[in-house]
Amino acid sequence: MGLVQNMSKSDKIYELYDESKKCIESKRYSDAVKVLKEMIGLAEKEYEEKDGKWFSFNHILETYYYVSFMKDASPLQYTEYNISAFYRLYGFSLMKLERYEKAKDAYIQAVKWNPVDLDSYVQMAELYKQMKDLEGVKSVTMNFYNYCCTRETMARFYRNMGYYYLEKDEFETAAALYQYSNIFCYTDSADRELRFIGRAQDKEIPEYDIPAMQKILGENGIPLGPNPDTIGITFRVGQLEMDRDNFESARDCFMMVYNLTQDAETKAYIEKIDEIVNN
Repeated sequence: MGLVQNMSKSDKIYELYDESKKCIESKRYSDAVKVLKEMIGLAEKEYEEKDGKWFSFNHILETYYYVSFMKDASPLQYTEYNISAFYRLYGFSLMKLERYEKAKDAYIQAVKWNPVDLDSYVQMAELYKQMKDLEGVKSVTMNFYNYCCTRETMARFYRNMGYYYLEKDEFETAAALYQYSNIFCYTDSADRELRFIGRAQDKEIPEYDIPAMQKILGENGIPLGPNPDTIGITFRVGQLEMDRDNFESARDCFMMVYNLTQDAETKAYIEKIDEIVNN
């Protein structure tokens, strides 16, 4: 009987999850909020009286990020459902309805269930932009720095920091950050902001060379590149996953490292995995 009940509950949660995504796709955010609230209640109920630490990680890599960066060596347990992702969708829907304080609470819960979830931090930073909370934007952006392990996510980090300095009318620092972000991954949004800075100052923005950009970043305590520890952890997890024959997650890890470093050893690992998988 218990098994049937569990299956029924699981089916209900996934049915609600599908319904919530349809609501969001059709921009029926009020309906999405109702569905997600019910779904989260069902998913969380199972863990209300359970002991220990329960997390909703998206990828094996996040387990290692959590242990390394949060300095937590206690036993970890994993939820059946991705409750963190549920809360992230809930926060997104509330943000669309301009219910900002409720959205903030939802993102805080998302991060509680997954303290290293880059997507939740990125969305939380967007919420703080909507709330005109500049210090919130900066704090959240610095919080997700350690979890940036692709050129795209590093570019996002620098664009967010660019936004912070732009809103504070520190145009030189903002321009350097937007230009620096384009080195990692070019985006139209960075170029738009650079044009805005030019108009705001009524003068053409200089094209900074890399040493000049790095000098400005360094003076403001902003990291000049990805955290070497992040790259090292990601590479090591790739090796561990490869040793366990978990080739898909191993390749994910190595691709992230190669994306940032173009490292020959990492490329060799990727080619070895492709050879194993395709033969």
